[in-house]
Amino acid sequence: MRRDKTHKSYAGRKTGLKIHSVNGTGPDGVSSDNKGFTIGGLFRFWDAGNKINNPFLKNMQKAAEENRLEEYFQHTKRNFEESYKSYKAGSLYAVFYEMFIRDIEEAYRIIKNGGEERELKMLQEHDRMIMKIIDERMNAGSIIKFGRYPFGEDGTEKPVKWIILENFGDGTALLLSRYCLDAAEFSPNTNNWESSRIRLWLNKDFYNKAFNGKERVSIIESCIECVKKGFLWDSKYTVNDNVFLLSKEEAEKYFCSNEEMRCRPTPYATNFNRVPGYYTGNAYEDEDGMCSYWLRSPVRYWGYSSYVVPVLKLLFLSDDSIFRHVNRAAYVNTRGFISGFYTNHSFGVRAALRINLKKYIAFMLYMPEK
Repeated sequence: MRRDKTHKSYAGRKTGLKIHSVNGTGPDGVSSDNKGFTIGGLFRFWDAGNKINNPFLKNMQKAAEENRLEEYFQHTKRNFEESYKSYKAGSLYAVFYEMFIRDIEEAYRIIKNGGEERELKMLQEHDRMIMKIIDERMNAGSIIKFGRYPFGEDGTEKPVKWIILENFGDGTALLLSRYCLDAAEFSPNTNNWESSRIRLWLNKDFYNKAFNGKERVSIIESCIECVKKGFLWDSKYTVNDNVFLLSKEEAEKYFCSNEEMRCRPTPYATNFNRVPGYYTGNAYEDEDGMCSYWLRSPVRYWGYSSYVVPVLKLLFLSDDSIFRHVNRAAYVNTRGFISGFYTNHSFGVRAALRINLKKYIAFMLYMPEK
């Protein structure tokens, strides 16, 4: 596939993508967010206007006013250093803590010298470093954890793993769930994404269940292009969604081979002992543990005799005619091929969304993984 050189995209990678996680863990394999210093509300780096609010300088100033500047500085630096040691050198978290240690020292020097002339430069450097880390560490193929959803057969929740399909270079990225998180029918009687049942479920039930209020701030409402299949011609339209499915064209763009397009379901999605909801069903696994999953693109299917010219389609519009316009939507089958099937069938759900990586980083640092 051709790769757009403007952005870091999943497209153009060799078959057999090697994905790696950017979420650091301690030496015992457990996230070190729960060890030592509780970061809490210190790391509110970006407000709604995407302006930088440096927490270190603000807290240093408050400590200086209370005559405990030295105590605060030593305590905070010591805890940052302890957190830094909990991670493998070079990991994403280690890089962040190394940067925070430098920032706290810089803030200390500013307050100690009784001036704030270097504050702006420090904040600009901080933002530059964040963008550099995003550009280098959160590129296409990386895995991040964001939100929580039932994973085990008993409904036990775990952090959701997402593949970064594309880093757009502006601090935002397109994500696709690594696994099929649930299963659902596309819709009872339509292959139109705008009015589909699966779209309603993704943007209401799934969105509210998988993400808490702070995580939703990181999610960007996306304007996505859709196609509506008409009797004789197609029409295009756009909708705004927080969560959506990939289109047929997007799947072909971001995956280089059928093997890369294959996907495993979570045990929760394949558990036939659970009672499916009104919108959801169960996913079926093949012998390799793979399942089929929906795409948002509609598919036109005509059952007709090759001996009859297409013009006669206008004469046979009933469901019992030899020309049947069947409600079908695109899906990726267990072998990684794109096809079409009846919309009232239950396939896996592989969610996609776009997030602000700056806000994601700020929240993941002070929201310990449970």
